[in-house]
Amino acid sequence: MTVETIHVYHTNDVHSHLDHWSKIAHYIKQQRRIHELKNEEMLLFDIGDHADRVDSLTEGLKGKGNVTLLNHLGYHNVTIGNNEGITFAKTELNELYEEAAFPVLVANLFDQDGKRPHWAVPYDIHRLKNGITIGVIGVTIPFVVFYEKLGWKIVDPHEILPSLVREVREQADIVILLSHLGYGSDEQIASEIDGIDVILGAHTHHLLQQGRVVKGTLIAQAGRFGHYVGRLTLRYDKRIGELVEIEAACVPVANMKKDSATEQLLANLREISKERLSEKVTA
Repeated sequence: MTVETIHVYHTNDVHSHLDHWSKIAHYIKQQRRIHELKNEEMLLFDIGDHADRVDSLTEGLKGKGNVTLLNHLGYHNVTIGNNEGITFAKTELNELYEEAAFPVLVANLFDQDGKRPHWAVPYDIHRLKNGITIGVIGVTIPFVVFYEKLGWKIVDPHEILPSLVREVREQADIVILLSHLGYGSDEQIASEIDGIDVILGAHTHHLLQQGRVVKGTLIAQAGRFGHYVGRLTLRYDKRIGELVEIEAACVPVANMKKDSATEQLLANLREISKERLSEKVTA
């Protein structure tokens, strides 16, 4: 068989609306079991704004509880949204992913001296068991004034993506962009930059039920608040070296079962958060 199938799942803009999280967990775990039984490849990504300080779990644990939840489900990569990037102090963001079991992809964020933060890399290369190589790049929306006030340097991703995509394309059969830029920017990137097969988008909370194709690049985005999980099925023909088919869908989770292990994990994290928020900080 020369055509290989890769399954990609993605979430975006959960904003710490964790009432659906154990249902998302049930679905992801179920799908992972199915793919393992069929010896199929599966990748899982989050496209930012998972952590929102409006929720006490996120506030009390300074976002680290959200990272624990992502670890628990075995995410392969995440990028940051504006909630992670500009609602946490620089020291807090530098500590946020200390326990992350996945590479954090942010190609356009730097310290003011031009060096990348220690917790971020511009891209990741996944070498799958079926012999296919997938390159994944991450970018976030450049709210320049806010990032500068926090001590960061944020760069317009449109300036760095052309050369970065070429670099990744040389190493990968398929190129995926994790974009917390918004649908309008995703359209522009798809129109102007060659070499990106899929853009997994976020920030504008679009629900693209079957995705949208712009100049041969599929753009997918799965709404907001964890109501949906995005799902892609990629078919790659190794004989001709081309991605020959992409199917996209947004799967609603409202009527799914809850995952008991995730429910317990959420309860534990909320208890720890409650204790920390109840600590007296001044007389």
